[in-house]
Amino acid sequence: MQLIKRLRLLLVLLVGLPVALGDASPRDVAALVRAKNLLGTESWSAVLQLATTRPGRPSENALVFEFADALWFYRPIDGTRSLSRHWNNVPADREQLLELLQRIDPTYQSYRFYSDDELLAAPPSRGTLRNGCFIESAAEARRLRREGRVVESCLLSYYVKTASGLKGHTVLCYKTLRYPPLRSGRRAAPESEVVLGARSSHGLGPLGDAHGIDGRSGQGGQDHGADDLVTPLAATVRKRLTARSAEIAKNGRINFPKRETRNPEPTRSQRSQRQKRALRAQRFGRGNRKERRDRKEWQDRPSKRETLNPKLETQNPKPTRSQREA
Repeated sequence: MQLIKRLRLLLVLLVGLPVALGDASPRDVAALVRAKNLLGTESWSAVLQLATTRPGRPSENALVFEFADALWFYRPIDGTRSLSRHWNNVPADREQLLELLQRIDPTYQSYRFYSDDELLAAPPSRGTLRNGCFIESAAEARRLRREGRVVESCLLSYYVKTASGLKGHTVLCYKTLRYPPLRSGRRAAPESEVVLGARSSHGLGPLGDAHGIDGRSGQGGQDHGADDLVTPLAATVRKRLTARSAEIAKNGRINFPKRETRNPEPTRSQRSQRQKRALRAQRFGRGNRKERRDRKEWQDRPSKRETLNPKLETQNPKPTRSQREA
């Protein structure tokens, strides 16, 4: 019983597909290089070669990167997990990196960083990044922030118990500004628009003992803020997921819509405008005002003979046969 509890606490921070304990498949350096390139150079990241004491597997590879004021550990076989034990402690964590790695796997004895030349020599990785939902969501959050398209963003990780083990998945949730149309020459104040998930979220479900870094816990998940640790946006997303818990229990998954606006139903004025446009289309035909004007000018255009210069028709007319004989 004690062994089962320890294993459960060890696996609870996993973000990815179920962990295959004891799986000795080789690590793909190319996949780690691809994950490092996705994260960009905005923050620190490094590909490591870890020496182990396990028989038959003397070494393995992993990616360590910084995101949201914490260090994270990624392997293609089991996804991403938190490496830091406290928030806002990245410089100290990098100094005691081996100790943190041994918390994940006590068989780790030492590590070394891959050089830039070794990473450039790795073959290109193709296909989908294995168990890369966390890294892809983090990269997308940084891209949207650089482009200035988001007001607030966070990563939401959820876990669920299944017959095959513990499953986890991470989605990106972000808030943008949606500008209503111009009214009387002035633009109204922007409205907030919450977009759930750049990816589909599989296997979402409540798990009460899902603990985060430094003892933080949540109703079935953790919030990894792209800007802050806990944001009002994360609470909004959680509330919506809780309201759809019946759908999760029935289907085992949620496909988030691309856009979920605050007022999806048209207002009374919007319905009135649509009715007016439909009546105008019945009277004057389809298309906007410019298209209708162009169509009318084409229909009323003069014929080819009417466009000829009448003076040119009377200058040096061609003589008829009778005129030539005379």
